[in-house]
Amino acid sequence: MRARIAGLLAVLMLLAGCAREIPSTYIPPEPTPTPDSGIDVDLTALSSTMVFAEVYNMLACPEDYLGKTIRAAGEFAVYEEETGRLYAVVVQDALACCAQGLEFVPAGEPAWPEEFPEPGQTVTVEGTFAMYRQGNFEFCHLVDASMTLAAE
Repeated sequence: MRARIAGLLAVLMLLAGCAREIPSTYIPPEPTPTPDSGIDVDLTALSSTMVFAEVYNMLACPEDYLGKTIRAAGEFAVYEEETGRLYAVVVQDALACCAQGLEFVPAGEPAWPEEFPEPGQTVTVEGTFAMYRQGNFEFCHLVDASMTLAAE
């Protein structure tokens, strides 16, 4: 019985996983600035494949994005943690099999939940890319972020 469950889990992990090793010759794309908008990296101007790749690159090489203004669109998500509430915009790859969340800190102090969209609604977020330390770990997020709902 255990072998059957372990085999099923292995198959599910194979089907669900879409991460793969990046060849050593991989050259990440340059961030895409939007002319005259003040946005250094506009993920809304990229295809879904490129958005996923760019967000992956942000998480893999965060030092290349520090201080840059980022615009991203995706599903609004909120996570309750012991240390507080985290907000994120979740972007999917082209096949919608994998998702990556980009955490953000809203500008000002909007009231929860009155001044926030419902989780799962499509939003556009703009903020400054920064890093923070929590315990022994470093995380990246967008600070002083504005958030707008996508047009229905």
